[in-house]
Amino acid sequence: MQKEKVIVPDGALVAGRIRRVERYSDAGDYFIVALEFTRLETPGGDLRFYADLLDVDRREGAEMMFSTPTRVESGRFGSAAWYDTHSERIWTHEVPGVGTFFVHGSRLSLPSGFQTIWKTQLYPLPAAPIR
Repeated sequence: MQKEKVIVPDGALVAGRIRRVERYSDAGDYFIVALEFTRLETPGGDLRFYADLLDVDRREGAEMMFSTPTRVESGRFGSAAWYDTHSERIWTHEVPGVGTFFVHGSRLSLPSGFQTIWKTQLYPLPAAPIR
């Protein structure tokens, strides 16, 4: 809404593409998924859509950040005991306008009604040529 005027009507469709789907099993099974939405389809015509992903529906193991399970190792050396814990946080390089998230599991399946939350931004203007 802009100055009490509706810019995008409720139910407008957003069109885009899947930018990335990669499967990993190095730290437990998970997928990296990246989506980019570029166009709003409205009754009055199409509008550019440029936004940043803020959050994802947590059902079915989707997360904005991925951490490996904590691994505990222990042992004895002579009369001394030792313990070591290890976990790793995995993140991706952010690309403006592209929302990246992680999905746990050996198969990628997002449930019907899966929701994402985006914050719209001003569409970036092309850089001026350098002279």
